Amino acid sequence: PKQSIVSRGRILHAYCRHGALGVFSVYSRYWVTSVGLGAENVRLRKQLENLVLTRGLPFIAGGDFNFTPGEFQAGLEPRRFGADLLFDPAVPTCHISDARRALDYFVASRTLAKALLS
Repeated sequence: PKQSIVSRGRILHAYCRHGALGVFSVYSRYWVTSVGLGAENVRLRKQLENLVLTRGLPFIAGGDFNFTPGEFQAGLEPRRFGADLLFDPAVPTCHISDARRALDYFVASRTLAKALLS
């Protein structure tokens, strides 16, 4: 499968093929730290959305978003492009002082989310 660097140091894309699931896109991403939904992270989030919509394939995107799932949903409704957030709210991934939050999680198209959760 072909892979490409979409945004150096921030978004990597690869096409994957699985017997039962067919061809789908996989994105690894790392958003800018300590800025929350700052301009650069909003730009990266919109870039990911555009890639998903343009490629038109089932997808999974995982990594360190550096903002919470709730913050992600506030600015980009994943369901709008047929996706669900995959994370366990009871398991924080960031442990800085007393702030325990989930910042590392997955966004997946419903078809892949359903397969992953079954």
